[in-house]
Amino acid sequence: MATSFSETLETIELMVNHGIPMAQLSIISLAKLHANDPIELALLDKAASDTGFFYLDLRGDDIGERMLTNLPEVYTAAEKYFAQPEEAKLKDVRLDIMASQDLGWKRGHGGESFEVRNPYRTTLHPFLLLMA
Repeated sequence: MATSFSETLETIELMVNHGIPMAQLSIISLAKLHANDPIELALLDKAASDTGFFYLDLRGDDIGERMLTNLPEVYTAAEKYFAQPEEAKLKDVRLDIMASQDLGWKRGHGGESFEVRNPYRTTLHPFLLLMA
């Protein structure tokens, strides 16, 4: 698993050199989004509308930097969780919610996932409201 930006770039270069196809994704700056940079907002709109995927650069933003600081603990927690036997993870399956909410543990075609929502999120970013 890549643990730094430079290691991520090395991994990407290795993949390209071995002929592994890669999508050309835009890099969106969280710092510029928080500054309401019109060019970055337009880039986000284009990336979300065209491919639906993009890289979010967390560097240079207070919230992003806090997230990056906590990534090693997040990776450790995820590895510990997914290393459990399936019986333990089945306790986290959510059958009490609508299918569209898609929360909790589940096994899919390509692996498994655990999804949560932010219970403190009560408003959307103004840009997202414009897109709704």
